[in-house]
Amino acid sequence: MLLAQIITIRNPRQLEDLASETYMFAAIAAVIFIGLSWVVANLIKWEGGKDPQDAGKRRAAFFIIWFVAGAAFFLYNMFVVSDKIAPNLQSKFSQVNYISTAIVFVVYIILGFVLSKLMKNSKYGTIFPSSKK
Repeated sequence: MLLAQIITIRNPRQLEDLASETYMFAAIAAVIFIGLSWVVANLIKWEGGKDPQDAGKRRAAFFIIWFVAGAAFFLYNMFVVSDKIAPNLQSKFSQVNYISTAIVFVVYIILGFVLSKLMKNSKYGTIFPSSKK
């Protein structure tokens, strides 16, 4: 029985607690991935000249990390967390997984936009540039 599945969530109350923890972890994961996007944005060098491509590279990296953040969070919940839930409660956790993944996506975009506007004269500010007048 060494390969037996370890079930730690056995009743609806434990599932509710797990849902709350998952939602909070989703927001924390979004913040962590924003930090990663900031590091990547600062690793991309400024390009001078007539047609610089650095802002586009930063923007592409930002959205690639956005996609990876949501996909990684969803897959972690699906394959790691769901295995610890009793089979009769797993279908209820799938809704929690969808909502928490949406939280990652939304919090990441909002924080990224706000930070881009707050740091408009930095490399991160080129991800969502201000309109020119």
